Amino acid sequence: MPFTDLDVQTVMILLFFGNLTAVVVLVSYKILPENNHQYYQFIGGKLLQSLAWLLFAIRETIPYYLSVQIANSILFAGFALETLAITNSTRQIHHSKKIFTILAAVSIILFLVFSYAPSNIRIIICSCNIVAIFITCSFFLLTHPSGSRLRKAIGVMYIFLCAILIFRGVYAYFSESSDFTILTGNFTQSLSGFILFFIMLVSGIGFLLLLKEHEDTVLLESNIEQKKLIRALRTSELFNRGLVENLPNYIIVYGQDRQILYVNPSVSDVLGYNPEEIIGKSILTIIPEELRKKISETITSRLNGNEMAMYETDLITKDKKRITVIVRGTSIEYQKGIAILLVLTDITERKSFERALKENEIKFVSIFKETPDPIIIINSQNRIINVNMGFEKVFGQSHREIIGKNIEETALSLLSTLIIPPDQGDNLDIHVVRKEITFKNNVGSPFIAEVALSHITIQNEPCILIQIHDIDQIRRAHEAIAQVNHKLKILNSITRHDILNLVMIAYSYSDILEDEIADTQMALKLNAIKNATREIQYLIEFTGYYQNLGNSAPSWQSIEEILQKHSIQELLSGITLISEIMGLIIFADKMLEKVIYNLIDNSIRHGTNISFIRFTSYKKGDSLFVCYEDNGGGIQRDDKEKIFNKGFGKNTGLGLFLIREILSITGILIHETGEYGTGVQFEMQVPNGKFKWEESEKNMNGNNYPENNLL
Repeated sequence: MPFTDLDVQTVMILLFFGNLTAVVVLVSYKILPENNHQYYQFIGGKLLQSLAWLLFAIRETIPYYLSVQIANSILFAGFALETLAITNSTRQIHHSKKIFTILAAVSIILFLVFSYAPSNIRIIICSCNIVAIFITCSFFLLTHPSGSRLRKAIGVMYIFLCAILIFRGVYAYFSESSDFTILTGNFTQSLSGFILFFIMLVSGIGFLLLLKEHEDTVLLESNIEQKKLIRALRTSELFNRGLVENLPNYIIVYGQDRQILYVNPSVSDVLGYNPEEIIGKSILTIIPEELRKKISETITSRLNGNEMAMYETDLITKDKKRITVIVRGTSIEYQKGIAILLVLTDITERKSFERALKENEIKFVSIFKETPDPIIIINSQNRIINVNMGFEKVFGQSHREIIGKNIEETALSLLSTLIIPPDQGDNLDIHVVRKEITFKNNVGSPFIAEVALSHITIQNEPCILIQIHDIDQIRRAHEAIAQVNHKLKILNSITRHDILNLVMIAYSYSDILEDEIADTQMALKLNAIKNATREIQYLIEFTGYYQNLGNSAPSWQSIEEILQKHSIQELLSGITLISEIMGLIIFADKMLEKVIYNLIDNSIRHGTNISFIRFTSYKKGDSLFVCYEDNGGGIQRDDKEKIFNKGFGKNTGLGLFLIREILSITGILIHETGEYGTGVQFEMQVPNGKFKWEESEKNMNGNNYPENNLL
């Protein structure tokens, strides 16, 4: 029988039974690999194709819509499922399911649109739809980097099928007969049916082979992974042992009999036991007596296979100290038996910190409640979150009335400019802001208070604590004291002025009498009166200096400028002044000039054969030492500290006492460190922050001060 006379209906019946047979074979083979979705997709595709070919075969005995629209739609869906299963049989292709679903849907819709067109047009549409589905599958099979030879062979056969179908479509297009249906017998129809039957056999066998190939690959990879796993386990065992041995956590393993089987070095270190001393003992040995019953119940439950949540407990060391730990445990196989592995985390320090924090919190709450000063706490939105009883008592508002309000909504007269936002607190150079503000209390009486604002954190939220301290009484007392001091100052000034006038009269008459008296004895007595009068004058002048001590605020002063003053220059007549402190400025009381004057006057009064006075400086630590020295003989070792006592030495004994008092106002210390027989050396220790150098001097010398003692 010629090839062109091949009965197409017979081919379709063969295709029906062939696809059905493939399904039976696959189900009998019972392959359910990990990608079993592809297995069911392929079976589903074959069943749909069987149904479609059956409808084609009995086309003349069933309605048109069943043999044309329904049959072709089922065929497209069957081909799409089959090719999707083969595409993903060994490797999942990204978005493949979506692509084949779209192809099937488009093919069905396109065919339904042209279902009533001439039969040759339907043949063309049908061929193009099948080609689109199989050519997509071929693309994935041939281009996937991990594709095997079998996959590529199936892809090539699908391309061959697509070529036949394209030829079929072209033949139908140029056919002279418009009655060109699927049952029309001709060369292209016979060839297409034969190729579809061949592809049916190949796809069924190929899918089985692909599944087998995948199984073999998985098995091979499994063997390789198993060997790697064995090697890894050996390495892991060594690694884990090293890890456990060096973990800072405490590791304890105990068996079914509750005896300790293993402890890591961290346990030995913290408990004070050697491993030999503790291994073999009951786990309860290291548990405090009062906790053993509870822990014993936990151990029993864990040994019975129950999962236990982590918990806290105490351990007892060898020297009876307690440590607190968090316990986590799990069952393991150890020494060919079931054991419990415990991982203990030391939280002793954390618990101590928590206790201290709790104690501080209790103290804070107690102080907050009991402090008589009003205290307000506001959050970052300036809303009041708490007030104390002192606030309620002073301002007459309960915490229920005021909590939740904005601070600016209250009658406290706290300006918003005074409130520093909590989120800016970390950027401030100061932690507490203070300001005096006038308030009105609960009866409407005004009072002056010092308001202190400090930044605190409550439950991780930045807040401001405002303390209002009533200083009204203190302010009034200060004002009263200031008035009394002012009056006393005036009285002292008047009294001192009157006494000095009388002293001047006595001194002047002594001078006159000294010229008129010829008697030597009387002249000596008069001279004693004159000297006593002069001492009285010095004492009265000293009271004036001492009264003014600290009245004026300290300021930055240049020693170099003080040395150039007329009163100092007059004292230095005939004495060489050497100054090596050019540009030095120190922060001292306004009476610093008196300090310099008294030092030079003291050298002139008590030194012998003085020819020079020198000022130098050197830095030691954070302090600057300003040195004054002369060559007038010096001070004996036993007198070096006594000379600063009031009344010590010749004359009034007040000069060096006054010097130390003036310098101490700004924290400057003074000591005598000279060598007796050479000259005095007074070292004034100026603390850090109380000295600096003029810019011109910095530029001249390139540094602020010499680093070693010039003396």
